[in-house]
Amino acid sequence: MTESAGIKSEDSNVGVTFIDYDHDGDLDLYVTNTLRNAPAPPAGQEIKLPSGLAFPGNFMWRNNGNGTFTNVTQELEIYLDPSVSAIGIDYNNDRAIDLVVTDLKGPAILENPREGKFRLKLFSELAVPDLSLAVSILDFNHDGWMDVAFTHSTAPGLRLWRNDRGKNFVQVKLPETNWACAFGIAAFDYDNDGWVDLIAVGETKDHKGEVRLFRNLGPDGFKDVTADVGLDKIQLKDPRAIITGDFDNDGATDLLITQNHGPAVLLKNEGGNKNNWLRLNLKGLADNKSAIGTKVEVFSDGIRQKFEIYGSNGYLGQNSPYLTVGLGQAKQADVVRMLWPSGVLQDEIEVAGNEEHSFLEMDRRGSSCPTLFAWDGEKYQLVADMLGDGVVGHWVGPGQRNIPRPTEYVKIDRNMLHEKDDSHFSQNRGEVGHPVFSFRFMEPLEEVVYLDKVGLLAVDHPADFDVFPNEYFASNPPFPEFKLVFSRDARPPAGAWDEHGHYVLPDILAHRYFGDFEMTSFKGFAKLHSLELDLGDPYRGGPLWLLMQNTSLQPECTRLIRPVFRESRRTSKYLVRMADGRKSLMIWDSRLAARAP
Repeated sequence: MTESAGIKSEDSNVGVTFIDYDHDGDLDLYVTNTLRNAPAPPAGQEIKLPSGLAFPGNFMWRNNGNGTFTNVTQELEIYLDPSVSAIGIDYNNDRAIDLVVTDLKGPAILENPREGKFRLKLFSELAVPDLSLAVSILDFNHDGWMDVAFTHSTAPGLRLWRNDRGKNFVQVKLPETNWACAFGIAAFDYDNDGWVDLIAVGETKDHKGEVRLFRNLGPDGFKDVTADVGLDKIQLKDPRAIITGDFDNDGATDLLITQNHGPAVLLKNEGGNKNNWLRLNLKGLADNKSAIGTKVEVFSDGIRQKFEIYGSNGYLGQNSPYLTVGLGQAKQADVVRMLWPSGVLQDEIEVAGNEEHSFLEMDRRGSSCPTLFAWDGEKYQLVADMLGDGVVGHWVGPGQRNIPRPTEYVKIDRNMLHEKDDSHFSQNRGEVGHPVFSFRFMEPLEEVVYLDKVGLLAVDHPADFDVFPNEYFASNPPFPEFKLVFSRDARPPAGAWDEHGHYVLPDILAHRYFGDFEMTSFKGFAKLHSLELDLGDPYRGGPLWLLMQNTSLQPECTRLIRPVFRESRRTSKYLVRMADGRKSLMIWDSRLAARAP
């Protein structure tokens, strides 16, 4: 199956990480490689790069969405030095998943620019020991920024770095060890008190394998509680990876430790469930069913915890796909907030503790246009959404951004608008105020709206006329100038047929959705389809206006990426047949819709 998928690597593959680096909804594959035929160094000794040994480099395999992968390593420039492990993390909270990689010259961050070549940031500037092996991610101080812990081949073997708002990393003091080197490391809340702890395995100078548990005391730092929980009695020989997961489903996270020359050791957590907990089982809607890359925030008892769902455990393994969260004495999580890779923000409230909860990604848009409401005499009624073409920095293709058009005119039907009494009593002036037309402008999701000018244009016209603004969006300048469109005695078409020959005029007249057009493999995108209209009367010369109202999905960046890279195209096509038999094919620019659904 690997060969048929297009993945071929016969080199010294060490680590495998699933990551949606291009944010197209499916999981790509990042593979780390080390030196080919290189001998393993003795514990505690520095690794030197032997001459004459080939290093193939790391690989990024992009998921093509059809069961095959493409090697995009060269265009992304993510080779690095001989590497061991990698894990996906949004270290700077820009919603682009970056990579933290451990290699023979020290750990590094590959910063994801969303398109183009990754940017390399080295931890060596922070005096990290040369060879790094394992990496683990955690928000140990509840500040919403993911921190990083590494193991190294030289003493002290273990280091923790606090993320300073994505700008820098500051070393955090951990209890001392007598280790000559360390291997696996994991972050988990062993006692479910709401503060994520650290556990690692390493070796002393005399090659004695040990496991150490460091309890997170919040503002008081970390404490070595290895002996307190009985882990000092565990005998290990050449320990390597640590995998976390609640294998017996009792609410306490257990451990599996692998050994290089021996069987794996399964450690049951006894007593970790004395505090309350909850388990989250997340499932994505699209191809990324395992929800890798999802950010999770849990609010309970005044504490905010943050987690990310990873496609590897940072060293030779994969942790449980379920997220076990400690609640301390709280019996429920007030809010569980999930920011899915698609951009959809989903809140679940009053989530009961001490049980598992399965959450499916909501089928909705991650962003929306601002909305306009008008007072109709009883309530504020929705008029329309607005300014869909005023987005700044909207991604429309590789290396391309939209040209924002922040001006828009929206028709408000006169039957919708009624005066609202705005009068009130003032101690200085008595009764003040007068009836007004009242509007509300709202942003339903998390975007920021800049509004610098609002005007109300009243149009006085004969009663038998209808008035419309010429509202449509063009992809690029020159944008059409604003003008009013007048209509009188508008009549429906005499007939309407879709591309299959189905008669659809009754649906059009009833404003009913219809369409059995064929869909593409990309959500929200249909194959080319058409609507044929019979206007009835013979053409007698002069202007002929076709007044149509169309609502289509204005795609978000995350919905656009896959069709763009698969070379799909969007257009609108209408075939108008005149009564005398003549036909006219019209294809016009519909890259952006004037209204969201």
